Amino acid sequence: MELSTRVQRIYASPVGPLEHLQDLVNGEGDYNTTRYKEADFLELVQPSHFWHTSCLNPANRIDLFCEDFPHEWRVHCTASSGRRIMVTPSFQLCIPPLQIYVSIPDQHNWPINLRSSLEAGASFHIRDTRCRALNINRYITTRLSLWSSKIDDFEAFYRSLPFATTIRLKDFNGGSMYQDFDVEYSDLEGFLGVKDLWAMWNIPLERQPTLIPIHHLKFRSQVHESVSIVTLDNSPDSIWMAMKSTIESPGLLYHEIKTLLSLPEHTHVMGRPYYLVTDIEPLKPAAKIVGFVMEFLPRGSLAEALIHPLYNPGKQLSASLRWALQITSTLIHLKDDSNYTYTDLKTDNIMIRDVNGDLGDAVLVDFEQNGTANSWSAPEIYHVETLELASRIVSDFEKKQQYQKLLLDLTGFEKNFSCRTYCNPLHGHNIAWASLTPEEKEAAQVFALGKILFCIFECVGSATIQIALSMPQEQSRVEFPHFLKTPIALRPLILDCTQGARELYNKDIPILRRVDDRLFGHLRGITFETELQETVEASRAYWLSRINQMERHVNYRLRLRKGQGHGQGKDESSAYARPTLQLVLQTLQAFNFTEQYISV
Repeated sequence: MELSTRVQRIYASPVGPLEHLQDLVNGEGDYNTTRYKEADFLELVQPSHFWHTSCLNPANRIDLFCEDFPHEWRVHCTASSGRRIMVTPSFQLCIPPLQIYVSIPDQHNWPINLRSSLEAGASFHIRDTRCRALNINRYITTRLSLWSSKIDDFEAFYRSLPFATTIRLKDFNGGSMYQDFDVEYSDLEGFLGVKDLWAMWNIPLERQPTLIPIHHLKFRSQVHESVSIVTLDNSPDSIWMAMKSTIESPGLLYHEIKTLLSLPEHTHVMGRPYYLVTDIEPLKPAAKIVGFVMEFLPRGSLAEALIHPLYNPGKQLSASLRWALQITSTLIHLKDDSNYTYTDLKTDNIMIRDVNGDLGDAVLVDFEQNGTANSWSAPEIYHVETLELASRIVSDFEKKQQYQKLLLDLTGFEKNFSCRTYCNPLHGHNIAWASLTPEEKEAAQVFALGKILFCIFECVGSATIQIALSMPQEQSRVEFPHFLKTPIALRPLILDCTQGARELYNKDIPILRRVDDRLFGHLRGITFETELQETVEASRAYWLSRINQMERHVNYRLRLRKGQGHGQGKDESSAYARPTLQLVLQTLQAFNFTEQYISV
């Protein structure tokens, strides 16, 4: 099944199964496998199988290039599963980091005969600099050049655009070179002024960063959908810094700013912001905080370091162990000294800081406290996240009321805090984390730490291959819980930390797997390409099992609070069998350096 945001929503995320729960249970609608024999539907999900929609058909070839234009455009990265493209014109180094995106339709709504030619499936999961080579992005930049060449004094026009402007592709007909775009201005809904934030936070004056308008910064590059590399406009020799901003979730941005201003300085925690960035001059009453500037760490993330061709864990065991010790001790410091729970633990949120030319030190970043992807989350987290989602989107009224009551009884909250409207939540926006006891929070952190330790010692960027986000060299690498390079003495520790991981149990239930640009049904330990009908059957079986596990888990935790914790399954009771952070640290410290990596 060829990937698109629609395919992912229906078959590979909880949204579609919960929205259409009755269809899922009854095997109807999108989960009716008999309809996938119909040719018209096959064209929608597998157009490359038909000659009239194949990229090999000369009629479907497109012109990716045309004559030179005064303005060329450069793609930096993509977001929203390929629907938002961060792209800047050739005079990019003279402009502020305005977070201007090009918005294009969901891959499912592209001309069906051009999806293969434009690499629709790859655009869904490739978000880093590799996306520059995709035909869709080469096509869009060519059309942008033609569009901008028709605007008088385009450079002045572009410079006048406000923060978070969207350039939206109109009437995507693919084959035509003469595409047009609409320019949509953001009203910055949900963004707040500095006075409003200071009134909420009560931050001491000496800890308040300097305010700087965004037009006093120069854009250098975009390394992530929310992170730009910038310099000061009035300083030709200014150091490179990182600016974090958002166009969709100001609540998460403000919570992170508050956290960084409140936490004490620590070697392995991102420091306080250098500046808070406003959309206009900060003294104007209408000025809003749209981002903050912090230290730039050019070595990149732990995920990037682990897959770097020059990194050899067999020869650099001391560096791997040092990173593991630094991360674990920092989590203990945040918990004990700051009463702070770090909920965003994954290899992408750990940066590497240069230290004396060696492999560097680990630094925790991203303090939004919004949680991470399911692959990093403990079952006690993702089951409650699934319940919260179900309580909002299940169409059956009685079932929705049942889920709403379960959520309220378990967490004390009716829903997650909105990321669009900031209300200064004490423990972040994710109620799955906020509702845990201190001991439960530590156990959930240990779970994610176990996945981190697996990545460090196996030399992989993520513990599992994700459907919606790809990394280089991912298809040939080991996945959790299979060990290849991890020292034998540390393997039991990792398995103890990840008690309750769904990869360890229910091995007879199919999972969904992305292979290149396609979605397949997949049995654990066996990789195979399935027919379309089998993929749908695998999706239905997987989500029925996940929803059943969620209900069982929530009911068990409610019984446990009443002192009736009997009859639990492995994932329900696993949080209480994991080691503490302190025990993890002691085990790592006691590791024998003389033991070598052993391949099995």
